[in-house]
Amino acid sequence: FGHVHYASLKKSGPLILRVCRTWYSICCDTPQFWANLLGTRTSLRNPPLGLVKTLKMMLDRSATLPFSLHLDEIPDAFVEIFIPHRHRISSCTVTTGARNDGALKRFLESGMARLRELIMGHAPYVQLGLNVPPPSLLPALAVLRVARPHFRPESGSHSLRHLELTQCRCHNSDHT
Repeated sequence: FGHVHYASLKKSGPLILRVCRTWYSICCDTPQFWANLLGTRTSLRNPPLGLVKTLKMMLDRSATLPFSLHLDEIPDAFVEIFIPHRHRISSCTVTTGARNDGALKRFLESGMARLRELIMGHAPYVQLGLNVPPPSLLPALAVLRVARPHFRPESGSHSLRHLELTQCRCHNSDHT
């Protein structure tokens, strides 16, 4: 179950847990299953009741394994859940909305030493974006894809191998 790709878990994750007690037990004891499940796209715009408890359980069961995040908006309550595990995040895709820029900024600026890929998008109704955190907070960053935020040249790091900017305004720090 540790080799089940996270994309297939979006629909089948909970179903796998319901096949039988043996499968349930195996899944519960397989940290990679939970790390993969964390990588499924999760909309936090209007989270269902119990999602905080579920995410905490998934983080606990994933042990110390690295994981990916794919979040649509991230309210303050969820920032507090992920910050203690930020050193395990290897890939992060976030879509921000107008009401959560502060929470997302705090999340990204908490530093993620293992983060290799960061994809930042913005909802169509958002006019302003966030700055990409400085390289010192993301030392392993190899892939950076940003859409519509302000981008400063110092956002790049020595480890950066791929940069994709879409609808961005680039600013030199000497002129801002």
